[in-house]
Amino acid sequence: MDIKKQRLSENFGLKMSIDTERRLGEMCNLSQVLIDQGEEKGRAKGREEGRKEGKLEGREEGREEGKVVARFEDGMNIETIAHKSQLSVERVKAILKEEGLIS
Repeated sequence: MDIKKQRLSENFGLKMSIDTERRLGEMCNLSQVLIDQGEEKGRAKGREEGRKEGKLEGREEGREEGKVVARFEDGMNIETIAHKSQLSVERVKAILKEEGLIS
């Protein structure tokens, strides 16, 4: 703290009194609060954006699974479903297993 007092005195002409130290302490605490609030807002915004992306990915995956199931139920074979859906045969089989349509 002594170095900070010396720099404030030399660079800005501030004479450190008990009152000045108290005020500087309050300013530092306020700065930290503002930083913390900004970081929390940033994290909250990031979480919200992540949820939105997750929902979009989930919807896309749901459509993909729905198409696979519908094609299978229409009698299409797994290889053709994979080709038409641009999915691997393994992915198509996994979807059909998840839906209880194959074992």
